[in-house]
Amino acid sequence: MNLYHIQSTVHGINRVTSFLEDNYIGIAWSGTGDLEQTPPELWKEQLVQHYPLDEAELASTLATLHMFGNLMQDGDYVLISDDEWTYVGDIGDYYYDDSAGTENDLICHRR
Repeated sequence: MNLYHIQSTVHGINRVTSFLEDNYIGIAWSGTGDLEQTPPELWKEQLVQHYPLDEAELASTLATLHMFGNLMQDGDYVLISDDEWTYVGDIGDYYYDDSAGTENDLICHRR
């Protein structure tokens, strides 16, 4: 079992309420597509095509995608925080939900 911390503010919007109400956690970078369907060696190419990232941001984002898509496992735990509380939850399987679109502010990578 592992414990992870996920930033709950994505593109300046605090997502704690939606994470708690809809029982998921997620990260941005929807332009990469489904992490289970896109080989990790293509993630960098997808990021460069869709986002203006410098080398440090690119490396950090690739590490986040790897953690979220590959390292986290069903049964691990996650912490999310807002201004008043920290919440603990158990992590489920990864899924990609692009039903609302894939704009940069949408959270398509989910667990």
